[in-house]
This record gives sequence, C-alpha cells and structure tokens, in this order.
Amino acid sequence: MATRSRGAPLPPPANPSPPPTSGAGAPPNRTRRGKRPHFRPPIGHSRNVPPPPMERRDVPVRRGDVGGACAAASYGKANQAPYAIDSEAVPSLAQLDAFRRHLAARTAEKERRHMQFLDTKQQIVHCMEELERSPDTSFERDVVCEDEEAFCLSTENIAALKSLLQQLEDERVRKEASCEELRSRILTLWDRLQVPAEEREAFAPNMVGSTARTMKSLQSEVDRLEELKLQNLRNVIEAVRAELADFWDKCFYGEEQKRSFSPYYQDDFNENLLREHDDEAERIKQYYEQHRELFEAIHKWEENWHLFQELERKATDPSRFANRGGNLLKEEKLRVKLQKTLPKLEEELKGRVELWEQEHGQAFLVRGQRFLEYVAEQWHVYHLEKERERQERQLKKSRQMEEEMRYGTSPRTPSKRRALGLTTPSKARRFNITASTPNSTIRSVLGGSVFSSPASHPPLSGRKPLRTPSRTATKPPHQGRLEHNKENVSQLNGTALSGGCTSTAPLQRPCGINSVASTYSEFARELSKASKSEPRSGILNSTASNIES
Repeated sequence: MATRSRGAPLPPPANPSPPPTSGAGAPPNRTRRGKRPHFRPPIGHSRNVPPPPMERRDVPVRRGDVGGACAAASYGKANQAPYAIDSEAVPSLAQLDAFRRHLAARTAEKERRHMQFLDTKQQIVHCMEELERSPDTSFERDVVCEDEEAFCLSTENIAALKSLLQQLEDERVRKEASCEELRSRILTLWDRLQVPAEEREAFAPNMVGSTARTMKSLQSEVDRLEELKLQNLRNVIEAVRAELADFWDKCFYGEEQKRSFSPYYQDDFNENLLREHDDEAERIKQYYEQHRELFEAIHKWEENWHLFQELERKATDPSRFANRGGNLLKEEKLRVKLQKTLPKLEEELKGRVELWEQEHGQAFLVRGQRFLEYVAEQWHVYHLEKERERQERQLKKSRQMEEEMRYGTSPRTPSKRRALGLTTPSKARRFNITASTPNSTIRSVLGGSVFSSPASHPPLSGRKPLRTPSRTATKPPHQGRLEHNKENVSQLNGTALSGGCTSTAPLQRPCGINSVASTYSEFARELSKASKSEPRSGILNSTASNIES
C-alpha cells in the first residue's frame, strides 16, 4: 500500500462513473421539500476542492441551534416570515452581523409585547373585579388564569387582548353612567322628600363606586324613595315648583313663558301632575345646561348693571363726603370702570345672541323681550330716572329761592338756641320795640325766625357805661323834674316799670304781639299816673286819654 505525505492531495479516481439519474442510487429530487443529506465529497477527492454548485434554499432554523431564539420570537410568536439562512454555505462576517442585529430586534420586540401583555392583563383583571365578572371564554381564561409565559404573543393575540380590554372599559363606563344617574336621582328625591341627614349619612358608603353591588343598592334606594314620593305628592310637587321657579329665573323667563306651563297653577295634586312637573323640570334643566355660558354672561351683565346704578345713587348722596378710609375714591373709580365695561359686555353679548338665534332659528328672550330690546329699555329707564331727579332738584331750588325772596334769606349755619321755657318774664319785657322793622314783626307773628339787625346792637365798647373821672361831685336833680322824668329814668335804669333795656345788656326783643301790647299798655298806665300827679302836663293827659279810649 502506497503511502503519501501529509498534506498531499489525493489522486483523482480512475474512470469516475457519473452518478445514476434514477433508481436506488440516484440522488434525491432537489425540488422535493424536506431534509437534505449532508454533502460529503467523494472518496479520492481533496477536501480543499470546492463542492459542485448546489441550489440555494432558505430553511428555518431549529430551536436548538444559534437561531432558535430568533425563530421563536419571529416565526412562532410574532407570526412573521423566518430569517433567511444559507445552511450549505459558511456565512460571512457581514451576514453574521446582520443576523445578530435581526436577533436583537426580535428579542426586543418579544420583550415589548410581553410587557404590553402584562399591562393589558392587569387592566383586564381590574375591570373584571370592578364589574364583578368572571372569565367566560377560553381566551379570557388563557389571559387571566394561565401562566404568563405560556401565552402566545402573536399579533392576533395582542389585537384580541386589546379588544377584550376595550369591551370591559365600555361596560364599566356604561355602569358608571348608570350609577351616576341613580345618585343624582337619589339626591333630588332626598331634597324633595326632606330626608333627614342621619339617613343620608347611613347610605353614604353606597354613593361611591360602580360595582354591581353598588348599582343594586342605588336602585333599591331609588325604588324606596319613589314609594315615599307617591305618599307625599303635595309636598313633592311644591318642591318641584320651587325648583322650576329657580331655573326659570336662571333662564330669564318672562311672565308669558311661565304661564305657558299651566300645570304649575293647578291644585289637584296627583301622579299625573307630578309627572308633568318632573318632565318640565328635566326639560328646563337640559335647556339651562345646554346654554349655560350664555346665561351666565347675561347674569354677569345684570350684576354689573345693578352695581353701576347703586354707585350712581351714592354719587348724588350728600352724606357720602362723611365717609372715611378712601371709600369715596374707590367707589368713583369703580363707577368709571363699570361705565366703560358695560358697553363692551353689551357688544359681546350682542354677537353671541345673534349667533344663537341663527343656530336655533328663534328669538332669544330675556324676561319676555329680545336681549337688545331689554338692554335698551334698561338704559331708557335709567335716563328717565336721572331726568326726574334733575327736575326735582330744579323745583326744590326754585321753591327755596321763592321763599327767600318772600321771607328773607335764612342762615346757612346753625345757631345756638336757648332751651324753651328758660326765659323769664323780666327778660322778655326787655325789648326795644322802636328798633324792630316791619318785616321782623310780621315774621314774628307768622312764626318765622327773627334775627336782630347788627345796627341795633351797640358795639362792645358801648355796652358798658363810660366812666369818666370827675373831681367834683354831681349835682342832684331837681325834685319836680325828677317826677316829670320818672318814666324816662325808669326806662334808662332798666326797671320793671317800663320794661326798658339796660345799657349793659344787648337789645333783645320778644317776637310775639302779646309782649309788645303788654309793654305798651304799661307805658300808657304809667303815663296816665304821671299826668294825674302833675297838672301842668295837659298835653300828655289828653294824649293818654285818647290812647286809653
């Protein structure tokens, strides 16, 4: 047996026969699907000789080989086409790098889907607990009950998982809406039936949540309150009418709109009447909620309008100057601000009302009038009120001027008056009647105020008698002349005989006719006495006799 050196190529076989094309020794059909036998070079050929060209075919990688993870993620789980690998050729570095990137992407996708599955499963379990529902279908049991790692993360399963969650959420939303409606109904019935606070607090735990148990409790409470409502129809209808009146005011209803609901004025309390009131209350609530923003804007304009009118009335009040703390300045600034703000609000509301009328095809009424007509009427009434106040001020001023022209000007500042009943008769008689004027006498008769003329008062220096030094003694008057001048002396001395005023006291005169008459009668009596004691005064006697007659 010949030996060959290591590394020498083998000689080619002698007369190599071609492979059979048919029969038992024929090669397998390359078009058939299945496993191909591993290629082995013929005996006698060198291993360095490249094999003959073979048909390239993409085969899936088994789980046990290098691409097992990729195949599980992409083919079995992600439901995508397998990665193409040439199993009969040694892959290049670029192909290996591409395969690694593909494997990393498939692994990341698997992790993402797994996390999505866990999150969705948690939400599904939470919804089922709230709805108190158990898994019914096999898919729901696979999601909720089976192991998380055993769930197939295919595209179809992920889509079915999302669909299941959406169905459960929709069902939960419907139940929450039903529970909220029942709660609202319960609160309304509580207010109408005037349910005590103790009963409300006892039922408070059932006013939260939307589980089946909670919904059942709410429905039972509604049924109980409905029975009580039928037993107290009159009180319930009165409560509904109060609620209707409140919403009518919020919607700015006029009297005609209120009278259009005739059951409001009926006194036959029965179930039909209650049903009509409930329907009307529900309708007006929906109408208010639908146009809440517009109604609130009009309500804001009315508040500013009433505040502006109040500030206008305060601006004409004379007592406002007595306020302290800067309120007057604040009110004036607010009044000027409202005077500028009101027209802007009116223009804004005008555009919104016109848009509302175009959308609904009907007029928007505010207390039975169109909005613009209502605003114009408010301004018209305001201007009429201002004109009436102006005319009243002019009339009052003209009357005051007429009184001043007739009776004289009254003092502008208050004077100190002596308390009534403190004037003594002696002081009342100290009145110089010769210094009074006709007008002052007439005013005293008519009960008006009398003020003495400054000319009738002597100066301060003249109110006291002058004291001049004299070294010689004064000569006593003659006794006969003293009798003749008794009246004058008594008047000068301020005795009670004539009621004259002393030189040291200011000239004060009583205002009544009686005081003047009494002074004059005393003067006449004293004059007659003096004439009887002195026979030479014939002229005075004749005068006194004429006066007495």
